Amino acid sequence: MFDCDKCGLCCIGLDRNEITAQLHDGDGICRHLDMETMLCRIYENRPIFCNIEGYYDEFLKDEMEKEEFMRLNYEACLLKKQEWEECGKDIRRMISRIPQLDEENEKIIRASLEKAEQMEVL
Repeated sequence: MFDCDKCGLCCIGLDRNEITAQLHDGDGICRHLDMETMLCRIYENRPIFCNIEGYYDEFLKDEMEKEEFMRLNYEACLLKKQEWEECGKDIRRMISRIPQLDEENEKIIRASLEKAEQMEVL
């Protein structure tokens, strides 16, 4: 069984894959992802490619061992988290180099960073 921590990162960046392209509206974020909770709004009825166990059973059980597929998914998950962590560091560096932010924009940026940190995205 795949031990998902429900971070929601697999629901972001869908514009990079033509299989998942139908799930976003141009921003790469799944339209079914609740951005407040980072949980899927249609989890019980999610597409087969969003269900690791179901996808394996439907398409790969004759191609590879289940443990291997779960391990590969776990590794992909870790890589996605590392990618987002690096992205967060880059964003913080860029913000720190902006010479002057007006007060309103600074509040917006700080609030966005705080929200991302609470969701453990950055």
